[in-house]
Amino acid sequence: MEKVFDSLNVFIASPADVGRERAQLLVVIENINKLISKTINLVLNPVIWENMPFVESGAPESEIQDEINKLVEKSELFVLILGKRYGVILPGHLRSATELEFDHVLHRAQRAHNVALFAYHKELPDNPDPGEQEHWMRSFRKKLWEENIAGGTFTNIDNFIALASRDLYTFVLKYVSEKGEHSSKDETIGIASPKPSNEKRSPRIFISYSHDSNEHMRWVHKLATNCVESGVDVSIDVWDLHYGDDVAEFMERSVAECDRVLIVCTPDYVQKADNLKGGVGFEKTIITGEIIRNIGTNKFIPIIRSSSDQNYLPRALSSRLYIDFREESKFQASLDSLLRELLGNPEFIKPELGSNPYA
Repeated sequence: MEKVFDSLNVFIASPADVGRERAQLLVVIENINKLISKTINLVLNPVIWENMPFVESGAPESEIQDEINKLVEKSELFVLILGKRYGVILPGHLRSATELEFDHVLHRAQRAHNVALFAYHKELPDNPDPGEQEHWMRSFRKKLWEENIAGGTFTNIDNFIALASRDLYTFVLKYVSEKGEHSSKDETIGIASPKPSNEKRSPRIFISYSHDSNEHMRWVHKLATNCVESGVDVSIDVWDLHYGDDVAEFMERSVAECDRVLIVCTPDYVQKADNLKGGVGFEKTIITGEIIRNIGTNKFIPIIRSSSDQNYLPRALSSRLYIDFREESKFQASLDSLLRELLGNPEFIKPELGSNPYA
């Protein structure tokens, strides 16, 4: 029997000069659907009005815009992508079609609180003579900032993909958490259900790190080897990721299925995590989503390998208790603290509560 999915409509709005970003947003949605469809009966459905039959009907532009507004009204997410162009101002209006769509969904959000808005702005260099289109666009952006619309400014296509992936994935996690949805496998997204067993199994961990240098990669490999030799099952890219594998699926599955996640923090890792760059940025998106869903989790253990003076943890983990591996001479002591935590053998055990001697 074919699996039936619930869907959330994602309306995509933009002027004509960000076609590449629009196309990549469809890829982002497709990738998120691959991840979430394995654990919950939910998919994101992109709504692209240009593909609708009424566009070719020959109807007046005002009637076409009315049909577009109906699509906006039925969408749970509204994603706005802005470049330099403001767009075409419709007859009888003082605003572009894109801004009219935004105003429509903003009014709905303020009235019913049943739609999420995200706006992504392509970075614009200073321009003393911007021209009419850019002038109107800058005014529109100012309006969005004043409304405090979620999203952000992107500098290139990879940056846009990372921002959109983070926001849409996190939105799905929050939506599922608030709705209390569960899959047929009795799992929630990002959380693997424990399998009952009479035998005590070895804890399984995933190590998230950045490929800063060959020396750093050897250090992480040594850490992973020490863990395995001490009875901890380790998932790490150099052992478990092979040519031809789906990298995003490996990251999502590793974070979801492992008992704990070690996050090896260096200045490069922190920068990539906070700026959502590369594989580290994608892993941070998954980790942040799981923390949002389960705020009290201690699944993620930061390990500080090296640090700058100020930022030694990613923002999403800034309040988490970490293990300090910065001094190589104390590696064994730090490793002992880590292994005791992973294996459930603390050095100091709280005694049982005794009776009141004065009773």
